Amino acid sequence: MANKKNVKKSNEKNTNKGKSVRKIIIAAVLIVAAITIMAIILINRPSKISCTKKINENGVSMQSTIDIENNDGVINNVIVNKVISIKDENGQIDYMDAVKTSLENAYKQEGIKYNLEIKEDELLVNLVYDKKKEYILDNLFIAVEENGVSVNVVSEDSENNYATLDLSKKYSDENIIKIIEKADYKCN
Repeated sequence: MANKKNVKKSNEKNTNKGKSVRKIIIAAVLIVAAITIMAIILINRPSKISCTKKINENGVSMQSTIDIENNDGVINNVIVNKVISIKDENGQIDYMDAVKTSLENAYKQEGIKYNLEIKEDELLVNLVYDKKKEYILDNLFIAVEENGVSVNVVSEDSENNYATLDLSKKYSDENIIKIIEKADYKCN
């Protein structure tokens, strides 16, 4: 009878050890699976590049921000925001409506998604570049002249002088930053 009790206790110990080992194996598998899933998410997460530039020349003040989402070399979209303020020497002429109309025409012609809004004495420009084609991101030049305001939206960059990206091509983050910084932007 004593042998049966020892055998029964031995079997119970082995059963308990087996359950503990299974629990440890299951926990280890779950931990490895969680780490793998997190690694995949972090590896495939798009990088975000943000660049800024401020200009204050001849009565025109422009603050620009370029935000780029790059996913493994493929640019998903580029968002450009500009805040423009124009002051003539006498402070009497408001050029914002003329600049807004000029920009609306240019962006419609280029097929760029845009939103323009005049708030107080500033023109807020929001642009979204998301088609798989080449865009000049730093393409707006405004100057106050004797007889009015001049608005120039550059549509060609044959000499590679501007911040130009082709969304149908692949770029590393370093190449994107190099292109944008060539146009005097500061990137982080």
